[in-house]
Amino acid sequence: MDVVTFGESMVLFGPDSSGPLRYVQNFNKSIAGAESNVSIALAKLGHKVGWFSKLGEEGCYIADKDRGLYVNAYKLENPQDTVGAGDGFAAGFLSGMLKKLDLKECGEYANGVGAMAVLVKGDMEGYPNYEQLMAFIGKKKTIAR
Repeated sequence: MDVVTFGESMVLFGPDSSGPLRYVQNFNKSIAGAESNVSIALAKLGHKVGWFSKLGEEGCYIADKDRGLYVNAYKLENPQDTVGAGDGFAAGFLSGMLKKLDLKECGEYANGVGAMAVLVKGDMEGYPNYEQLMAFIGKKKTIAR
């Protein structure tokens, strides 16, 4: 992937006919927002582009030129502080990319680090190491001693 953008996209509702909006019966829905527009433009120029959008408690949405998919969030019992969750999300995603994981696994890493960040107060105190992340997202069994 040449370029990755992160953002909370908006929805663009465009009328399906011309004329005053009060007479429009139907609207077409599409993705909009600065990050989305940059991704779309770069893809049209031939770059391999990935776009990730955080959806909070619902996880994230990931898209590239071939597909889009949702990755569910991890359920948290007692979140403490959302400061640092977005940066943790980005760090988790980039960690997955550096390991050459597929988009779904990158989303799992991103959601996992973001979720772990909100379990404690502070901006980076909840960031996990690799083993902690793998245990949290269910990719590695922990041994209680």
